Amino acid sequence: MGYNLNFLGENKVAKLLSLTILILFFYYIFNEKFRVWYVSIIYTLMFAYIFVKNKKIIMNIPLMVFCLISFFTFSLSYYLFDRLDVIPQDGPSRTYRNIVNQYFWIIPFCFLPTIYHYFGFKTKHFFNVLYIIIGFLVVYSWIVGIQLDFHRGLLADFYNPIISYDIVFVSLSILILVFSFCLKSKYSYLIATISLLTLFVFILHGSRGTWLVLPFLLVFLTLFYYKTQKRKLLFSGALLLIFLIVNAVIPNSPVFNRFDDFQNDKAHIENHSYNNSTGSRLVMWHNAIELFKQQPVIGVGVYGVEKEHCHLAEQGILPICFQHKHNIFFQELAANGLIGLIGLIISLFTPLIFFFSQFFSRNELIRNLALAGFLFVLSFLLSGLTEYYLFFPHVTYIFFFITASLMSFIILKNKE
Repeated sequence: MGYNLNFLGENKVAKLLSLTILILFFYYIFNEKFRVWYVSIIYTLMFAYIFVKNKKIIMNIPLMVFCLISFFTFSLSYYLFDRLDVIPQDGPSRTYRNIVNQYFWIIPFCFLPTIYHYFGFKTKHFFNVLYIIIGFLVVYSWIVGIQLDFHRGLLADFYNPIISYDIVFVSLSILILVFSFCLKSKYSYLIATISLLTLFVFILHGSRGTWLVLPFLLVFLTLFYYKTQKRKLLFSGALLLIFLIVNAVIPNSPVFNRFDDFQNDKAHIENHSYNNSTGSRLVMWHNAIELFKQQPVIGVGVYGVEKEHCHLAEQGILPICFQHKHNIFFQELAANGLIGLIGLIISLFTPLIFFFSQFFSRNELIRNLALAGFLFVLSFLLSGLTEYYLFFPHVTYIFFFITASLMSFIILKNKE
């Protein structure tokens, strides 16, 4: 049996690493609660074992900055300035404590290059795990979508919260699609097809913010592979074209219905009615500036944002008491001030710059991993313009883990 599982790792610890990834994702696929810090504890123990053995420790400054910056600019301020004390203990205290503490569990990702190198966990093992995840996901998500007739309201109830769910798996689909262009085996077209079908089903969910990365995906794939992978590029483009044509001709297309919803929102906004999806966001983003002016350095706190929204809802300005600003930049500006905003920018642009710097590597695998990582982070960044996915620790953990893993594989490949 061990031999049959060698595609997950060539030793027991490497297989354990694969297992942690499978558990992390399948808990999220089924929307079940999961204490992500279990995984971080396992990685910390692995690193401690290597350290005690006096083996080579591999550290990288961009990776360390990426893994540490949010803890120092977000989490630490809540303890240094006693900002958690203002949260009602009988209310959302536990939720906000989990949000504040989530970046502490990201710190062990600094050790991933050392762990992966020592235990022989390679790029192929990592992506084999992702193939299992997306292979299951494409079947599961299409079945759910068809059963619910791709009705936005029903999907939102089933996947709640649907937007962050879509962000994770649109980004994962893009990651695997890009990696399929590096593969030379006959299965590469199958992997490309599965990743595209997964991407399509989440596009049909109608989370419009996740669509923003698609033009960048097309442009970068064309620039990178129009000479070396022209056939696969045309194949992927043909599938996308078929998907768009089908949505254009069928009645009640989920995609075009969302465009109609946006036009309706726009019409209401022009009539000074903001009690809709787009209008509420505009109100919250404008309010973020007002909250920033109250506490420009450290912000009003994550609970302060919700408290303000409840006040606006009581006045009828917002339809409900939203917990966040539905935008990563405005949320950080209001909740954590300039310190939080700077930390967010660093946490996003450090990996983007790192991946971009590897675009020109002579190694084909490094170039591909760099493009996959760049588009993965960009997908989260652009999706964050309409959703604050960092409110959900499981989503935050997946984003940092995948990004740190891709950075780690590039770091290790460059050292060979």
